Amino acid sequence: MGSIDPDPGRSGLRAAGCAPRRLAAICFVAIVAGCSGGIPDSRPKPPSAADSAAARAVVLRFGERLQRVPLLAPDSLLRVSLRSEYGAFVTPALLETWLDRPADSPGRLTSSPWPAGIEITDAIEAPHGGTAQIIYVGSVVERTSATPPGGASRRIPVRVTVVRGPEGWRIAQLLQGTRATERAPASPREAIQDTTLGEPSPEHAADLIREYYRAIAERRYPDAYRMWASSGRASGQTLDQFQRGFEGTASVEVDVAPPSRVEGAAGSRYVEVPVLVTARRTDGTRESLGGTYTLRRSVVDGATPEQRAWRISSAKIRRTASQSGSPF
Repeated sequence: MGSIDPDPGRSGLRAAGCAPRRLAAICFVAIVAGCSGGIPDSRPKPPSAADSAAARAVVLRFGERLQRVPLLAPDSLLRVSLRSEYGAFVTPALLETWLDRPADSPGRLTSSPWPAGIEITDAIEAPHGGTAQIIYVGSVVERTSATPPGGASRRIPVRVTVVRGPEGWRIAQLLQGTRATERAPASPREAIQDTTLGEPSPEHAADLIREYYRAIAERRYPDAYRMWASSGRASGQTLDQFQRGFEGTASVEVDVAPPSRVEGAAGSRYVEVPVLVTARRTDGTRESLGGTYTLRRSVVDGATPEQRAWRISSAKIRRTASQSGSPF
């Protein structure tokens, strides 16, 4: 009977004419070669001069369209403008965010001054993960009919993040300052602050109605209830009654029209917000409702921030298509 080699691997190496030390060296060289050339580099390539010019052009062309998007138009018309004017310049994710919350989108807030474009003062290449990215810093230039050529009635700080994707360069984020403070905002929503006092504007009231229906659609009924004055009591219902009123509602959408001018009386401010509501019930039927919400806020000395914010005071909502439904 023949003997068994205690180290068959070592014998095999000798049979192949390759010493262990030599094989280790060969393997090391192979590993190093694989690390240096065999694994593709996933880091984004820095933008070329042509790329940078294309990204910059997206920002400038987007700026030219700001005046074509009327922020105080009814939501249905505003969404049409957002798609047609911004669709070719922003990422689908950013466009969907603006379509979901039209008040957060940039555009033309007043007839005069109007946004005439974006001036770029600086650009920073800031790749994120595997995505090429450029951040542009500058200003939204506002003009009036009396503004001299090349001038500006106001410049509002803006920061625009542009990313390179399958369809080329697109705007992925836009942060704009406020007219009241001309500082960088915490969120785009701040850009709709009152231009003189920095207090809640009529558009803030309209935005609260949008949030009210968003809360209803997401079945966040306690949140919606608290948007009525007096912690919900102005609705004339308890929270339980309010919530039960929506038991037959499957979905709801609202189209908010431009709010009225603010009226004042006895330490309070009032504004009316017209709406058109479309609801689908759990039995598949649909109904349309229309009317106005009246919102109130306090301006007396010593009022709390909660009291100074817009809250729903009353509503005049009527069905335009007859079906029994929820107390919208």
